[in-house]
Amino acid sequence: MTLPTGQMAPRQYLLDAGERLLALADAPRCPVDTPFMDGMDLAEVFRDTGITPAPGEELLRKGGANLWRGKEAVGGRLWLTGDWLVFRSHAVNVQRGVWAWPVGEIASTAPVNTLFIVPNGLLVIMNGGERVRFVVTRRRAWMADIARARG
Repeated sequence: MTLPTGQMAPRQYLLDAGERLLALADAPRCPVDTPFMDGMDLAEVFRDTGITPAPGEELLRKGGANLWRGKEAVGGRLWLTGDWLVFRSHAVNVQRGVWAWPVGEIASTAPVNTLFIVPNGLLVIMNGGERVRFVVTRRRAWMADIARARG
């Protein structure tokens, strides 16, 4: 693969599925917090969960997040597919693991403040009454995508 003179591959170019070199500005965008995704992302979502993704399941949004578990804000990644909301912690947390909630079991979402004043919290209320709190960026976009996934 030959790059145009003066260009750096890791920062400005990526390969598409057909192994063609694309300028990052020309790459297809997706509604996630990262500039692009590939088939590996969906495999990463369900790794070690025991969940088998439905045929054709799509990744709708992903991003860094904290999951409130008691007094600890567990750092990790949050993924939303058409059927699941999945959180995977980073390895350095006291509480480690993967938590998953079926989108069909989500009753509602609401914006909440972290530390009473920081507007970056997302509350997910499940049909059974469980309340799950996250710290995310672009919480309104998360809420809109969860609402679309719920139908």
